[in-house]
Amino acid sequence: GNHETLDLCKTLEARFSFMKDVTYRTVEGADFLIAGIPGTNEFWPGQNEDEGVVELAISLWGSLDRSKPLLLLSHFPPYGTAVDGTTHPTPDAGGSKVVRRIVEKLKPTLVLCGHYHQDFGKSDEINGIRIVNPGSHGKVVTL
Repeated sequence: GNHETLDLCKTLEARFSFMKDVTYRTVEGADFLIAGIPGTNEFWPGQNEDEGVVELAISLWGSLDRSKPLLLLSHFPPYGTAVDGTTHPTPDAGGSKVVRRIVEKLKPTLVLCGHYHQDFGKSDEINGIRIVNPGSHGKVVTL
């Protein structure tokens, strides 16, 4: 999200063993990997592409064993998709160019994102990569 502090995430992890903060980290499940992009300013929609942040993501996740699908969690959706907030424009509509570059370089199996309430439940693709905004009610996604 874009309201949770690092301290809150640590508190939740300590209190609930099933919760994992994946901010700039990877968690491995039996059949998949989950990596997370935070909802912080360097990813804010409308910002210019920050190649340093893109390269950080590649250094963290670019060499992962991809025998398991990689699920990328991102608060902000990628720029130029059907979930980028432009269906009902708001001042920050348009999605994140930085997230889009990371998706194009990493080629995850699935991107789960949010931020734009007007796009809850919608999905799209970038070069065959599924992009889903599950919304507040959630969504079942089959890999």
